[in-house]
Amino acid sequence: TGFTTRATPTPSMPSSLPLYALALHALTLTAAAFFLPTPSRTSTRPHLSLVKMTATKTEPSLLPHIKPIFPAVTSYAVLSTITQANAKGYLIRTNTDQDLFIKLVDAGHYSSVKAWPDLRRTLLYARTEARFYNETLPLITAKGCHGIAPRCHRATYDLDGLIPESDRAVDVSHADDPAARGQSYDGRGGVLILDAVSDATHFQESPLAPDLALRCLVALAKIHAAAWEDEAILSSAAERLSRGSYHLQMRNPKELEGMTDAWRSFMGRFEDYAPDLFARESVRRLGERIVAVAREVSEELSPGAHDRYATLVHGDYKSMNVFLPREEEGGDDDGVVMIDFASTGVGMGMSDVAMHIYHALAPGDID
Repeated sequence: TGFTTRATPTPSMPSSLPLYALALHALTLTAAAFFLPTPSRTSTRPHLSLVKMTATKTEPSLLPHIKPIFPAVTSYAVLSTITQANAKGYLIRTNTDQDLFIKLVDAGHYSSVKAWPDLRRTLLYARTEARFYNETLPLITAKGCHGIAPRCHRATYDLDGLIPESDRAVDVSHADDPAARGQSYDGRGGVLILDAVSDATHFQESPLAPDLALRCLVALAKIHAAAWEDEAILSSAAERLSRGSYHLQMRNPKELEGMTDAWRSFMGRFEDYAPDLFARESVRRLGERIVAVAREVSEELSPGAHDRYATLVHGDYKSMNVFLPREEEGGDDDGVVMIDFASTGVGMGMSDVAMHIYHALAPGDID
């Protein structure tokens, strides 16, 4: 809790949230990394801002998204593209000399590579992020949480015929693939248009030195403090947003189902490097132990909008979702900019902290 005392209340730990639950949550995140297809801490994924002009090709398909908000834009150069599992990003420079980041989720494209349950999750991520920028960000900004996200010019989605607007992201859906009832995916999806973060003023890095990880957590505490036990903000978030990416409701069920076998496979590849460690019965059974408690821990760390200690969590707070200022502007949190609010919702602030520490720090820096 020392990471957040500068910006959030510091109540004593509630009896309903024992320390072992927090420890198990961090353990679950660590074990999941052994078999989930997540990037390495030293991933060379292109940074959103750290790019040079690599292309001058104009892609007219983006203009329909740009011109409603910037009528003077008639062309643009693509500086970089970023292809991710659930979206494609374009860093562009317009003919009016404005740098923008455009994030597109094209349901038609993903319908050819994802089964409906996975596609539904992808579309809900897009919807959650658009709702965050349009609805939730103004609420926490009014509570003093300024400058935590890039300026958003457009955040919209169209899931008509695919996902009812009343469906919550956390609800389990038993609906059939919309394509099976003749629904087209064409034109469905989401779009986000943000100011690009300049590499002249900010940088991204992974892993982070401990002092930089601390800056990220102090900035994160601004969100936690702004929504801390605020029933109006949290009720809206519970109805309109999502859960953290670590919540089992938001994960593919196959991940937990495969935990035991994946852990055995991991041990088979690495036990020669630490034979004494892997000889321990508790370590050999780690996969089974996590499966046995995962659902209970996930629920224990998932408060409702009216519960004590509830707040708004980023939900995917890894180091590559943060831009750090090159020069200190004042306090530890000044100038830190966060991105990717597709998993934002009501949660326990320490879940964000646990995820960030795991993703951001090299193992040798974790004391």
